[in-house]
Amino acid sequence: MRRLRCLILWLVAATGLHGQRLPEDFDPQRAEREGRDLTAGLLSQIPAGNSTNLGTLEIRPPGRQAAVVIPVRFTVQVCGSRWISRYEALGPDSGGGLCTLTILHEPGQPDRYFQGSPDDLDRATPLSRAEVATLKFAGSDFWAGDLGLEFLRWPVQRLLKKELKRGQACHVLESILPEPPTGGYARVVSWLDIDTGGIVLAEAWDADRVRMKEFAPKSFRKMEGQWQLKEMRIDDARTGSRTTVHFDVAASN
Repeated sequence: MRRLRCLILWLVAATGLHGQRLPEDFDPQRAEREGRDLTAGLLSQIPAGNSTNLGTLEIRPPGRQAAVVIPVRFTVQVCGSRWISRYEALGPDSGGGLCTLTILHEPGQPDRYFQGSPDDLDRATPLSRAEVATLKFAGSDFWAGDLGLEFLRWPVQRLLKKELKRGQACHVLESILPEPPTGGYARVVSWLDIDTGGIVLAEAWDADRVRMKEFAPKSFRKMEGQWQLKEMRIDDARTGSRTTVHFDVAASN
C-alpha cells in the first residue's frame, strides 16, 4: 500500500456526503481539524527507497471501440527529505499530450509538476494549476493531479466518519477546492484504509455536484511477504471511458 501512495502516492458543512447519512453528532469543526491532521500525516510520509514499476495503460473509450494499450514506467527517486515520482508512457503509440510527468515532493511545500525531461528538471516545463487539474496523462482518464493525489493538498479537508468499504475499515475523507478550475474537480470523497492510509475508493465531483470520476485499486498480489498493487482503474462517469493500469509486479523493484 505504501507503493500505491508513492505512485500514484487524489460549500463546507452543507455539502455533506452524497448519498450517505452523516453521524447525528457530526461536528464540522472537529471534522476539519481531524481531516487536516489525517492528510498532514499522509503527506509527511516519504517512500522507503527508490523503486521502478513497469506496466501498461489500457484505455477503453466509450462504446465498443477497441482498447488502446500503452507501455508505461513509474519510478520513485528519494533524495534526502524530498522525493521525485515520474510517469512515462513508452513507445510510439503513447497517446499524445502529456507523455512524461514528473512530480517533485518537498516537505512543507506544494507539489511541483513538470512535463518532459524526466532526468533534468531544469529542462522540464512546469505545469500550471489548470494543467495539473485537467491535463490527461498519455490520453488516458488519469489527469496529472490524479497521479499526484493533489486533492489531499486542497484547503478544506474533513474527516466525515469511519465505515467499512470493500471489506476494509476506512476513514471517509471529504476534500473540497472552493474555486476549482474550469472543467476540474471541486470535491473528492475518498475512503482511506485506517491501517495503511491507502486509497480503497475515491469519487470526484464537479462544482455542480455531478459525479465525474471513480478511482479504485482492483487487484493485489503478495510477493516476499509484501502486498503489491497489480491493477488500478479510473472510470469517467460523464463519457463512459475507462483506464486501467496493469502493473508487471514481477518486473518491479
